[in-house]
Amino acid sequence: QSGFTALPKVTIVRRLKPFLEDEFHQLFPTPTSLKLIAHPTRVNSPMTQSLRLSQFERPNGVKERDLSSVVVAVGPEGGWDEPFELELFSRHGFQTVTLGERVLRSD
Repeated sequence: QSGFTALPKVTIVRRLKPFLEDEFHQLFPTPTSLKLIAHPTRVNSPMTQSLRLSQFERPNGVKERDLSSVVVAVGPEGGWDEPFELELFSRHGFQTVTLGERVLRSD
């Protein structure tokens, strides 16, 4: 509908920690990449800092039009492992975004 025909690059990772620590910065070396992790907000969850897409902070104050890439980490159905995987992403500059308690599925 939008007429935008560029397909996103998809990378499937089987081992998260080695990928984030050893390979991620080679794929996305620029400090102008916006890094987001998609995670559902859960009732009584310790992860209360999830942001709506309109609230994320751009890296180094970069304007939206100047972002070189947007990286979105999408995990398994039901979300990422709390707190280990969420903290690992946070240490690597990812911001948690959410659609609320709803789970977005793609088939």
